[in-house]
Amino acid sequence: MASSKIPICKKAKGELTTERDAEHLARYFMLGVYGLRTFAHTHPEGDTIQELADQLYRDLCR
Repeated sequence: MASSKIPICKKAKGELTTERDAEHLARYFMLGVYGLRTFAHTHPEGDTIQELADQLYRDLCR
């Protein structure tokens, strides 16, 4: 992330809707991590990976 401080996710602040349970979010996160790792092997450009990782984080915190 661009900031030196890691932002607090909405889940931690209790702002996440009950429509998205923690187990589902954990599976989605792991899928994203596996995807990022696979993508990084074929596209090693650091900026692209960082942008995708940031997007994954934002998606999780919606």
